[in-house]
Amino acid sequence: MKTPLYTTKAFTLLEVLITMFIVSFAMLGIARLQLSALQDVQHSYYASKATFLLSQMSEHIVTNPVAINSYQLDISENVSISIDCTVTQCTPQQLARFDTAMWQHQIRSFLPAGMGQIDVGSNKATIKVFWDANKDGSIDSNCPKLSTSDLDCSQITITLF
Repeated sequence: MKTPLYTTKAFTLLEVLITMFIVSFAMLGIARLQLSALQDVQHSYYASKATFLLSQMSEHIVTNPVAINSYQLDISENVSISIDCTVTQCTPQQLARFDTAMWQHQIRSFLPAGMGQIDVGSNKATIKVFWDANKDGSIDSNCPKLSTSDLDCSQITITLF
């Protein structure tokens, strides 16, 4: 009995192409998972920095309760200082403005499109930090975030006794 000439034990070209397609599709999926993981790590980094900045400002306010009203900060306000309280004796109000200016500088340095807001009431302060985590040009400042046009945010409210 003769064996046909066209039978082989090797893969055919079609089988190789199908295998390459499946492997390349799997590699694209792995790359997408890696990109998503990197984005999540970056978001966590920004949230961690915002939490640190919130904690830092709350400590400043708690240690200087006499000047709580001087910590008032609008999100669009740019605080300027004329005195450096690290080398000069300051009043509680000057220290509050100095703390606020330094805090605002740190927010802008650590977070993309970073901004801070402090709302002061009677013996109470609500501190908010905003940033554009995905760098898409978001500008709205609802906290908590209500839509995709809102900046990411973290906030804390402290009460002084």
